[in-house]
This record gives sequence, C-alpha cells and structure tokens, in this order.
Amino acid sequence: MEENFKEIVANNLILYRKERKLTQAELAEKLNYSDKSISKWERGDALPDLEIMKRLADIYGIKVDDFFAQKDNKKIKKSDINLKHLLISILSSLLVWLVSTICFVCFHMFLPSYTRAWLVFVYAIPITCIVALVFSCIWGKKYITAIICSLLVWTLLTSIYLSLNVDKIWTIFLIAIPIQISIILWFFLKKVK
Repeated sequence: MEENFKEIVANNLILYRKERKLTQAELAEKLNYSDKSISKWERGDALPDLEIMKRLADIYGIKVDDFFAQKDNKKIKKSDINLKHLLISILSSLLVWLVSTICFVCFHMFLPSYTRAWLVFVYAIPITCIVALVFSCIWGKKYITAIICSLLVWTLLTSIYLSLNVDKIWTIFLIAIPIQISIILWFFLKKVK
C-alpha cells in the first residue's frame, strides 16, 4: 500500500513539473533544494514534507490533494523512465568503447611495433564499470550497484595483472578478497536499513 502511495505521488510530481515545462534543476532552484532531492521524490525513494508539498502546489497552481490522486489518463510510466535511463547508460558505456577503439587504431597507425595495443580494450572494461557505477548510484537499485562494484574490483585487478610482467603478480588478486567481502557486507547493511 505504501509503495503504491509513493508511486502515485512520484508520478504526479513528475506530471505537474513536466506540465509546467520545468527541469528538475529549475524546480530545485525555485524550492532552494538540490536537484538530487527532486530526483529522489520523483523516483519514489522519498516524499517531500508537507511544507514542500504546499510550496509545490503553489508553484503548480493546484491543491496539495492533487498530488495524492491517481491520474490514469496522464500517468507517466515508470518503465518509460527506466528505459530512458538504461539507454543513457548504454550510450555512455559505448562512448568508452569508441574512445578505446580510436586509441587502438592510433597505436596501430603510429606505433605499429607496439604489440600490446589490445590492452586498451582490457582497460575499457573497468572504465565501463565506473561509468555504469555512476549511473547506478544515480538511478539504479542497490543490488545492481553492488554487482557493478564487484565487477570493477575484479576487472581492474585483471587489467593490472595483464599489464605488468612482474614475478608473482597473481598475488594482486588477494587484495580483491577483503574488498569483495566488504562489498557484500555493505550490500546487506544497506538492505537492512
């Protein structure tokens, strides 16, 4: 019931803001709040307090009760928002791979004797994880963030392992064990809250 209520309020907050053609940043400026707070409210992660809802109602020219009413005909679908977030994340990740490909081609054109140009693609993996982690922290679920953190640790260490030609470099993976345990504990700690 509470989830449904939060979803209704979140959808109405988005609907009225978009009807007034305001961005989250513009609305945040009017309210003297951060755009992250606006984003949280519109995702349904939190609700604005009653004083803020009154200020929002005044800005939109509506009653506070209008935020709690189900709007079937104008309801913004959460799946549309999630699809948009996914596409932005994928395009940003593809940009990392485009830059990696350009670097690879440049190595082959200008340094043809360099035989380890393929490492640019190896390093593209942890960089892609960093990009995904940023978007996951903004839009994603906690378990996705935990998975991406784990991938980042293991791919970064693998990149270092493949780059260095040092005796007993395999021991670098021992670093990942306490980090991985910390990530798992952090995930469960966040879940308990």
